[in-house]
Amino acid sequence: NSLNIDKQSREASFVSSQFNHTFEKKFESKLTTNDDSPCRIKNAIIDCSGLSLTKLNSSWFPSNSEVINLSSNELTTLENSAFNHLINLIQLNIEYNKLTRIEPRAFDGLQSLKMLALSFNSLQFNGASISIDSFKPLRNLEELGLLIVNIVVALHPLFTVRSFANLKVIAINNDFRPCIWSSFFQGHSNINGVDWLIDQETNATLKDMLETNKSSNHRNNYSDMAKSRNESKQISQPSHLFPVPKNLVYVQLSRLIQSTSVDLNIQVMNGENIEYIDLTDNGLHDFVGSVTGLTSLKVLALSGNNMVNLNPDFFDELTGLEYLALSKAGLNRDFVSSFSRRLFQNLSNLTRLDLSINYLNALSKGTFSPNSKLQWLDLSGNQFKDIPFDLQYTPNLLELDVSSNALTTIDDDIARDLDHLVATNGQFHLSLGGNILSCSCSDLRFLQWLNLTSVTFDHSRNYTCLNKDGEKAYTLFYSDLDSLWRECWGQYFLYVAVIIVCLYVIGFFVILLLLRNKHFLVSYFLKILGNIKLLKRTDYPIHVYIAYSDIEYKFSCSDLREYIEGTLKLNTFLNDRDLISSLNSAADIVKAMNSSWKILLVCSASFLNGDWAMLTLRSAIYAQSPTNPARIMVLVHQNDLLLLPHDLLSVVDDENMLIISEWKVDYVMREWLRTRLTDK
Repeated sequence: NSLNIDKQSREASFVSSQFNHTFEKKFESKLTTNDDSPCRIKNAIIDCSGLSLTKLNSSWFPSNSEVINLSSNELTTLENSAFNHLINLIQLNIEYNKLTRIEPRAFDGLQSLKMLALSFNSLQFNGASISIDSFKPLRNLEELGLLIVNIVVALHPLFTVRSFANLKVIAINNDFRPCIWSSFFQGHSNINGVDWLIDQETNATLKDMLETNKSSNHRNNYSDMAKSRNESKQISQPSHLFPVPKNLVYVQLSRLIQSTSVDLNIQVMNGENIEYIDLTDNGLHDFVGSVTGLTSLKVLALSGNNMVNLNPDFFDELTGLEYLALSKAGLNRDFVSSFSRRLFQNLSNLTRLDLSINYLNALSKGTFSPNSKLQWLDLSGNQFKDIPFDLQYTPNLLELDVSSNALTTIDDDIARDLDHLVATNGQFHLSLGGNILSCSCSDLRFLQWLNLTSVTFDHSRNYTCLNKDGEKAYTLFYSDLDSLWRECWGQYFLYVAVIIVCLYVIGFFVILLLLRNKHFLVSYFLKILGNIKLLKRTDYPIHVYIAYSDIEYKFSCSDLREYIEGTLKLNTFLNDRDLISSLNSAADIVKAMNSSWKILLVCSASFLNGDWAMLTLRSAIYAQSPTNPARIMVLVHQNDLLLLPHDLLSVVDDENMLIISEWKVDYVMREWLRTRLTDK
């Protein structure tokens, strides 16, 4: 309640400031001060505002005064004859005081007064604060301000035809709602601005009104009278008849009602000329009745009400409706997804529809098929993942707002329909702001369409989007279609190229490995197929054939031989010891190699450069077969690696080659020999 009171006070303050705009305008220039008066005086304008005055002295006000401003003081009582000499006074402002009483003759002599501002005081219209005779002298009063007064009982019958025959504008706050009597308006056909409604009896008196305007925002709105049956107890009565002035055309009743159910079948009497009704931001709910009698209604604004409960046929009788506003109306998404077509099926003349901020996620099939005249549609502030209706049903659509939804892209079919609307109607505007669009490569066609289509967009076609990496970007970054294509498809073709290169490289190494390890591979597959059996050490008469040069004689025939024969208990073949002198030494060497289980090559520089190196190496290579694929073992000095022939490297596995720094049987060499000369 305190929030409502505070809001009402702020709104009333604004109205009051507008109501007394004339005072503020005239006090823009600096006023002089009379020595006998605390007020500032300029010509016929007297400014006594903000002086904390508690009583008035009639001598302060020259007889020719036309405007007096007494606002923002401490006055509690307006005494008799305070202004009786001011026959020329036109405007009197006593706002923002503490008035609790106006004496019966307080306004005597003010027969010329046209504007009286009494807002923001503590007056109680119960007969004790104000005498019935107080306002009688104000027969020429045209504007009266009574905002935020403390009304506790009922409006006193001081407002009679004789009192305010010329009254045109009255500014009163909502607290008058339970207090206003019909007699206040009887005979006041001049009133064209009021801040609240009058009941049914008033219709007969105000039959010439053309506009009804209820708004708590601007004084300018008071030039149109607020007209409504707004008490919830009245609306809920069994009677369904709602009489209005016959010539009523415009009804503005926004921000008026706190809570009222629309659960009756209401027939508006004399409403055939009403074209505009604004019920925005009221407490209307339960739209389960019907409304008839508004045959000429073209504009209906129900935004800001509670339309969770809504009959599908609620709008059936409003066939002339051209603009329907249902923004922020709490529409039930399940109801709309099932009955949206039925809801609007009789509104064949509808050209503008606002369904924004209702958190809808779907419309029923065939929605807007009866609404071919629709030109402007607002679906913003919902949760649609795409355009939720068939655009072929709305051939005259010129503007569609789907901003702040859940759209990520527009598919090809909808894009074609949008382009068709442009071609047919010459223009089409689409609002997409507030959606998180997709600018990944999967939506390349959408981005291309966004840049090339003739459809006009908000935000200059620049929307927030997520790129292929899930990072925030903007669609304007992708206006260059060539670079966009390269970014999307270039990476794909790069991958293809890399894969092809990788295949070439892999193929090269596979071939190299095959050539180098062909004996191992052949042996492996033949073994799997069962067509071959690997030969063991016992299948050979010679266990190890040692090939060496004369320079490494001591290492080969002493140290190396002793470890193999003495420790490993294997026999060896040494040319200097076992080769019988003959004319055919080469043949004997080849025969010895073919009879050996392992061939150990001591590849020193002298050996590799010797006369027998080529024969020995080639014989060893040819001796290696699938039945004994690891036959060749190589000892090579680190300084002689480059002297090894490629043919040898291609047939010897890395595990069967030991690189040494000196010709010495150390621990590493012993372990290497032991592991490779052990019969497996």
